[in-house]
Amino acid sequence: MGVFGLITVRFYQPGAWSVFWRSHFSAGTHAGATTERAVFKLTALEADLAPAVAAAVGLGLLGRKRRRELLFPAVLLLTVAVVHWFHRPFWPYYRLHFWIPLAWLGGVGLVEGFRILWRSFPPSSKWGWVRFGVGWLAWSLAMAITLTLAPEKTWRELRRLRLAPLAKDEAQVASLRAYGAGVQWVFTDDMIGAFWAGLPIPPELAVIPDKRLWSDQLTAVQIRDCLERYRPELILLSESRLQQFGLTNYLKAHYRPAPAAPDLYLRKAP
Repeated sequence: MGVFGLITVRFYQPGAWSVFWRSHFSAGTHAGATTERAVFKLTALEADLAPAVAAAVGLGLLGRKRRRELLFPAVLLLTVAVVHWFHRPFWPYYRLHFWIPLAWLGGVGLVEGFRILWRSFPPSSKWGWVRFGVGWLAWSLAMAITLTLAPEKTWRELRRLRLAPLAKDEAQVASLRAYGAGVQWVFTDDMIGAFWAGLPIPPELAVIPDKRLWSDQLTAVQIRDCLERYRPELILLSESRLQQFGLTNYLKAHYRPAPAAPDLYLRKAP
């Protein structure tokens, strides 16, 4: 928090704190972030079963051995869970906040779990053998799940990235490039597409997260006023975005659909 505060004070303009506060804690943001996709549920971690199982071993070790150094990742995991359970919105990439303590606890749990089993061999009693067998079974299951699911998930992601089309071959990038000759400005919520097409977006409209709309820091009137100032030659927006931004009538008055280019509109000649 201290580092974040210093960065804000040093590099951001006055008023940045109020912008951040309204984006995250305003009544509009809280009301808008109640949609299904913006609310945290435990099912969001279904894809992270491998580190979660390994972390459970680490938490069990914490309770059994009272390992004080494991309190930090345990408290970090609890803090992240509590914050996201109550705070809105929750986006899929926020899962990164869970990965750090899960990986920490999981790594320690699997290594130390094996060491505990190794030190207790051979057991000195019948019940000792039972405990050893149950412990070995649980540790083996956790290790098998971790070594099976984690590399498989990584491999699938690498294959997906390797087979993904190049940016220049993506449909929206191709459409922007086809009509981009002599264009000074383009308005779109596809920032990456505009980047690869080499077309600039008006600075005030370059980043439009939902929180900016929910907190009324960017309204439909402000968007239209900005379009009037910059008069972008191209607009690339889906129908749902046009309705959300209140641009349906504005678009009909000042733009025409581009031939064979879905969701792309060309500014009419004055």
